[in-house]
Amino acid sequence: MMKLRLLSILIALLILSCNKKEPTLCNVNNNEKVTDYYPLTVSSYWIYNEYIIDSNQVEFIDAVDSSYISKDTLINGKKYYIKNDKFSAGDFYRGCVTDSSNYIIGLGGLKKLSYNNFTDTLWAETTSYSISYSKMTNNGIIVIVPAGTFTTLKQDIFRYILNPNYIGENPYTDNIYYAKGVGLVKDHFYVNNKQWSERRLVKYHIQ
Repeated sequence: MMKLRLLSILIALLILSCNKKEPTLCNVNNNEKVTDYYPLTVSSYWIYNEYIIDSNQVEFIDAVDSSYISKDTLINGKKYYIKNDKFSAGDFYRGCVTDSSNYIIGLGGLKKLSYNNFTDTLWAETTSYSISYSKMTNNGIIVIVPAGTFTTLKQDIFRYILNPNYIGENPYTDNIYYAKGVGLVKDHFYVNNKQWSERRLVKYHIQ
């Protein structure tokens, strides 16, 4: 009888653990959450024109780029979404932590984005080549791209090259702009002392 009772308890616990769902992780402040600015829904996609801009501010379209959320998966009991683009065959991101700042989180705890923390460093990296760190730096910036006109959050990536023989701009800052309900609408990256690369949103679909 005791064995039967223990078996029943074990079965009940197993059923409960199998049915347990991951809790909602996004805290909502002022009817906003970080996934409003970095949508993580399967089958969402973004298409960009990629421009090369020279030192005289002359620009031309160099390529068409795209990114999309291909699927979700569980890693250590937490749901991640896989985002694919030209730079990666699949980056893993999850939306939010139980924190008033609400971050987009990558594997290893990388803080990708916050919509309301303009004080703390999101991430920092030091290599033999460079020192880099990223922060959210501004809100309410108007950005005009082929897909439309958007009010955006701005994220900056600050980079300092350690090589004393480096002859390009140093330090320099890359910029990324996110719009509510859309995602990344523009980014601006330093290539060399004569060129910058810039992606501008042309079309998107949020599933």
